[in-house]
Amino acid sequence: MAEKTEEYWRSVLGRLKGRKAEPDNSQRTEGIIMNLNRIYDTAEDLTSVFLDPSEYSSLSIKCEELKLKDNGSYALLPQPCFFKPLSLRNILSHPVNRHAMCERDRNYQDIFDKAIESFGPLKSTPIEAADLLCSRLSWEVAGYPRVGTDCGNSTLFSLAKWATRNFTANGVFSDVFEDTLFNSNEPPWNPVEAYKLPEEYPHTMFTMRHDVQGEEELLRGEVLAIVAAMSTRMKLYSSSGHLYIPVLVFSFMGKQHGRILQAYYNGTAVVIRMTKLYDFTTAANARKHLQLFAQHMANNPTGNTKDWVTYE
Repeated sequence: MAEKTEEYWRSVLGRLKGRKAEPDNSQRTEGIIMNLNRIYDTAEDLTSVFLDPSEYSSLSIKCEELKLKDNGSYALLPQPCFFKPLSLRNILSHPVNRHAMCERDRNYQDIFDKAIESFGPLKSTPIEAADLLCSRLSWEVAGYPRVGTDCGNSTLFSLAKWATRNFTANGVFSDVFEDTLFNSNEPPWNPVEAYKLPEEYPHTMFTMRHDVQGEEELLRGEVLAIVAAMSTRMKLYSSSGHLYIPVLVFSFMGKQHGRILQAYYNGTAVVIRMTKLYDFTTAANARKHLQLFAQHMANNPTGNTKDWVTYE
């Protein structure tokens, strides 16, 4: 073996000096978890159902508008962007395949559609309307077979990376949050169904129902569920180098209304992007808005969740 020259070792040393050391994120992760738990505890102590915008600052919450076009795409691409919705063209090219459905599932679809037409705001309690919409959206994306998928038997999730999951057993909510998230009353609210990704993704997604008439302000329950998911999954993914836990929520309430929320922690506040309330009280609106919500539920996760960047 040839002897290494002094020039060679100087070259190696120069390269090593120029190499960036891998960051130790353990302290940053601990700080994020501590801040998230503080935000959760503060929100849990509140008694109001809706949060007044004047309370956002003390809660370390930054609320932003999430504008969507009628075709389901972003009116303005969020920065950072963690969820890429399914395009309108893609969803239209994969209509529901009723021929591949068993009689029971065809009956479910008919019942859901008739229920949406008959569930006027005065004919159902808020949580009944919210529960119907949670179920209908879940079937739309994860239940009904679609034309153009594998043998026409697969769902919209076959076009993405998501699958249905259990809340606590699969790391969406830690046991310590269960009582508040699933047993709250006055009025009742709770997460309904969660969805999972392959393990390399820290992103999470779930639906919610609330026994209140919809208003534009953030619901306390929405904030608690979002922050609980972030805290739980930050602990779960801390050893994997992830510093962002993107959260996507489909939140339904009375008057047959619903909205989409995206959230992440930016180092000083939980940033929550929120769409307007979408109206599902007529069959025409329900079909149009269910399609838009389905595009966002059948999203593909994106974004850099490991390199820390301070987003204002």
